[in-house]
Amino acid sequence: MSHFIPDAESITEFYGAYEQRGCKFEIVPAPEMGGYGLRMRLGEGSDVLPIFPLPQSEMDSVEAAERWLAHLRDHELSLFFSLRKAG
Repeated sequence: MSHFIPDAESITEFYGAYEQRGCKFEIVPAPEMGGYGLRMRLGEGSDVLPIFPLPQSEMDSVEAAERWLAHLRDHELSLFFSLRKAG
């Protein structure tokens, strides 16, 4: 079974608003997360490098990968930034 991994274009499509804030994204191997991870750099001078899961079970087709990327954007990233602002 194929495991769809987002490319730079699809990352910008889903996370462009965060990239405009200075965040950078990269795909990294993360076997402990069930496949790969989406690592986010928060910007210049930040030591915070959260990794969000891209598990193979959620990335078995282009459509499933797009749903998962949207889930990360709409739920995980928004929660992360909400917690970061509160702290």
